[in-house]
Formats: sequence, C-alpha cells, structure tokens
Amino acid sequence: MSAIPATHVKLLLRDGRLHAQIADADPVVIRLVRTRPRTAPDGELVALDDKKREVWLWSGLTDMDPASRAVAEVALAERYHEPVIQRLISVSSRFGVWQVQAHTTSGPRRFALRNPERSVESMPDGRVLLRDVHGNRYAITDPLQLDAHSQTELARLR
Repeated sequence: MSAIPATHVKLLLRDGRLHAQIADADPVVIRLVRTRPRTAPDGELVALDDKKREVWLWSGLTDMDPASRAVAEVALAERYHEPVIQRLISVSSRFGVWQVQAHTTSGPRRFALRNPERSVESMPDGRVLLRDVHGNRYAITDPLQLDAHSQTELARLR
C-alpha cells in the first residue's frame, strides 16, 4: 500500500470508470471495495488496482475530501446495491435449486438460490442477506417486520 496519506488521493469518474489521482500524477484506474461489507459497511475502504493489489486504504468515507467522498458514495452504491425485500411472494425448490419470488425496493424480483445454507446469512444486527446464483445480493432488514406469509416463506429457506 502507498505511504501517501489517503487524504491526498483524489477520486474521479472518467469514462464511466473510477480513478485515483495524487497531485499532478496520471490518474490510475481503481476499484473501491469495503474491507468488511457485511459486518462494518461504514468502515474501511480499499482501492484496488487492475491486478487486485491494494493501493490505498481509508478508515471510512470521512477520510476523503468532499468531492472524492461524493464519487466514492456513487461507486459504492453501484457495487453494493442490495435491494431490500419487502415481501416474499413464494419460495419453492425444484431439482435442488430454490426459486424465490419477492417484492423489493427495486420492484418485483425472481431469483434462484443454489444452497440456502450458504446463500442465506443471518447477520448479528438481525438482517438476513440472500445471494442468488449470479452473485446479486438482497437484504431483509428486519425479518420480524415481514407479514406472516413472508415469514412463513422465509422459514423455508432457514
């Protein structure tokens, strides 16, 4: 990782790609990732280069200048988009693949889970996270606030 303080690194969006720049140096294409996206989503951030090497580390968004922070928030929102499941319409299994039909904050969704033991995760804060066969993530912020039908369908996955 670079010995340059993270506050000296500016984030830019160019041609739809995220770049990091130090002073007058050429911008470097990076990927911004959270070090602990599930357990500490507001915690440390790492910039990775095209070879997945760590380039910079921030203890959080507050380490960045306001312009870089705005760019980072957009990049992170795209990378970690997790529609919240508001209602589970149906959960069924066929040939070992679980089909889920749900209404989310991003509209109606249908997705498949291969193995609920691995793709359904209860978090310490009470949230439930589901990861479909394509790697898309869905969240249930408070399972106890779901309607009775949705809770019954969720129980089939747990």
